[in-house]
Amino acid sequence: MRCIILADEPGWEALFEDKEAFVEIVTETSFEAFCQQQGDAYFDLREEAWEFPEKPFSNPLFVAGVVGTLHQHKAAENVVRLNYWPGMLERKTLECVGDKKIQTEAETILKALNKTAEWLPDLPGMVSPRVLSMIINEAWFAWGEKISSKQDIDTAMKLGTNYPMGPFEWGEKIGLHRVCHLLSELSTESTRYNIAPSLLIEVGL
Repeated sequence: MRCIILADEPGWEALFEDKEAFVEIVTETSFEAFCQQQGDAYFDLREEAWEFPEKPFSNPLFVAGVVGTLHQHKAAENVVRLNYWPGMLERKTLECVGDKKIQTEAETILKALNKTAEWLPDLPGMVSPRVLSMIINEAWFAWGEKISSKQDIDTAMKLGTNYPMGPFEWGEKIGLHRVCHLLSELSTESTRYNIAPSLLIEVGL
């Protein structure tokens, strides 16, 4: 299986870890070169790039699109949104959004990578990013109101809910700019996603 990769950061490597024996990985540094390659699957993992070739691929094109939707960007039927937030590609099950016409082929590609797809509606944030962003945001509200320290909030969430990381640890791993980008988009549908003032100050917004 020949996979063509275009990415700004090395996080994509988690998707192909220990697969080199049966997966040919071709990496490109420009979108033009990426489009000229012949592959069984294409992975444009530049976050929220939403750039499509003039001549569409016939094989699956996986894009790193957590906030943007296929509908918003008028994506072709072969495009699959992939939850690319840090830590997510390491999971056995990947959150995906795609047209039913491409799902079987996309699942075959992911199966070769020892991954399975959880197909979700074409909505901003998918599932895990929405949940994590809300938890992180609430922690920043609590800290901003001087309810507790960041360390104590992290400890309480890990011990009280058995989370692998506390909300501030999650925020650092994911990137607070990503959290704010998603919350900003979601706040257009409900005020419950309004960003905590302390978080806005932290990211310089």
